[in-house]
Amino acid sequence: MNSTQPALVGDTENINRYIFSSSHYNQNRAKWPAFKPYQSEVSVMRVQGLNYDQIKQIGIEFVGVGRGKPPKAWVEFKALEVRVLEYPDKKKLSLDVIPETTHHNRHANIKDLSKQNYEDWVEEAKILAEKIPMTLFEIPETTPSES
Repeated sequence: MNSTQPALVGDTENINRYIFSSSHYNQNRAKWPAFKPYQSEVSVMRVQGLNYDQIKQIGIEFVGVGRGKPPKAWVEFKALEVRVLEYPDKKKLSLDVIPETTHHNRHANIKDLSKQNYEDWVEEAKILAEKIPMTLFEIPETTPSES
């Protein structure tokens, strides 16, 4: 599961964003707070070739440990969908998915290549949540006896 990934994130590669608050998603998609940036980037995982249980395991054992709680869900989408987003006035956003493998070889960040300020990112998070075709996967809560 922790296999070597290509140096660049391909357009057709599956990417996911783990969600830790039930208020950050509805029954079919993430809401914009799920894409709020940390230090002008949004952390994602490269999940191409992984099944549901493997993706869930990364969320619980890697991402969740860093947050101190397990994720409640994740959304999955193609890297290309991030790269082709436009503002309502049809001006293209300058987003890309860049590998960041310091802590996990499947980790990447969605970065804005033209801006670094938080206010611009809030607008872009709203566009990400509204426009990207995505699939939502909920993670059923387990009791201590089930784990």
